[in-house]
Amino acid sequence: MGKFAVLHKRWADAKKDAPDPKLANKTFSKGLGPILDDLETTVNDLLDARRTKDFNPDKISQLSPKVEALCAKAAKVATDYKTAAGKLGWGDIKIAALKVSNEVEEHARLEAKEWRPDKEYIALWKYVTLEMALSAAGLEDARTAEDLRKFLEKKNKDINAGKKDETEIKENIEKLAFWHKGFSGENHVKDKTDSIAKAVAMAWVIASPPSGAPPAYDAPDKLKKLVPTIQSPFDALLLNKNRIDEDLKALKIYVKKPEVQNSAYKKLGEDNVKTGEDYQKWYTAGVDKCRLEIASLPKLT
Repeated sequence: MGKFAVLHKRWADAKKDAPDPKLANKTFSKGLGPILDDLETTVNDLLDARRTKDFNPDKISQLSPKVEALCAKAAKVATDYKTAAGKLGWGDIKIAALKVSNEVEEHARLEAKEWRPDKEYIALWKYVTLEMALSAAGLEDARTAEDLRKFLEKKNKDINAGKKDETEIKENIEKLAFWHKGFSGENHVKDKTDSIAKAVAMAWVIASPPSGAPPAYDAPDKLKKLVPTIQSPFDALLLNKNRIDEDLKALKIYVKKPEVQNSAYKKLGEDNVKTGEDYQKWYTAGVDKCRLEIASLPKLT
């Protein structure tokens, strides 16, 4: 299940648990779930178009703007939902809507920085692709479709024989450097840690009202509901941090291998190690900060 499918499920669960389901269905009726589903499909198609094996700049030029537009649409609806939930005093739904808004806005910011081909590049790519398909040695001697098929098969076999090893190197680097495709960056981690810190502060307001009055009779129940909204994002952050640690270690070992050092993808490997170290630093700092925040949570019986 991808990131946006998970967001859809979390939103649907929050809406289902609303204090007044009938009012919730009426208030939150702008179709956030279908937008997230469309975004999930489009993002996956765009990732396929960017992969070396299925590289297609024509699709990239179409799908990249669509992803940004869907992110903007989802963010607007989620922001409207957050405002409406706030007015109704539905804290859990407000938090769920804020989660969606933050995630899609962050994804839109990252997508805006991605490479996007212009019309001239796409036209040249189509032309070069066609020329490569037709430029087989002895092609002028082909008299039947079967002759043409055999010539093209031989040419592709010769090309692939010389580039198979280096293609595998590039694919291995991209596989290990997964953070480029599935993880958000420094701003995302900061938003997560700030959100957890705010939730912990809210817990202290519940447990120890600023007015000096004793906690309300339902304070334990409120804390019980609040704690999962703090623990869940922390668990996700920790899981991502651990995966970064493991795959970055493997990538560093792989990049040092002679076949990588002597290939055309040596710099690609080293650049991805540098980027991975940045992600490791951000996620480690975020996890450490959140651990301290969670450890300070008040406890009421």
